[in-house]
Amino acid sequence: MATAPATVRRQTGRMAELVAGVDGTKRGWVAVVLVDGRFREARLLDGVESDFAALADMKRIAIDVPIGYGPRQADALARALVGGSSVFSIPERRPRTGPTRSARDDASA
Repeated sequence: MATAPATVRRQTGRMAELVAGVDGTKRGWVAVVLVDGRFREARLLDGVESDFAALADMKRIAIDVPIGYGPRQADALARALVGGSSVFSIPERRPRTGPTRSARDDASA
């Protein structure tokens, strides 16, 4: 995807606010870029190890991170809506086992 320079000046003379929301994919990250709250473009950042340098011109970057452990009802609803292969499951919380607290803490790290 070709990307235009991100420097945008509004007619008011102030710089427009560039923000991006990113979510993980099998190939890396997909970023949706907004200018003053309006869609500008989508970018694919190859590789999950990306340092987001391609988004250096953004004022803010919001990263989609699951909160909690699975299975979650929200994931099941999303799968039903968009298809199973499009929704990644987050891991279930596993009980920590071990004879001592130290051993249990080591097992969870």
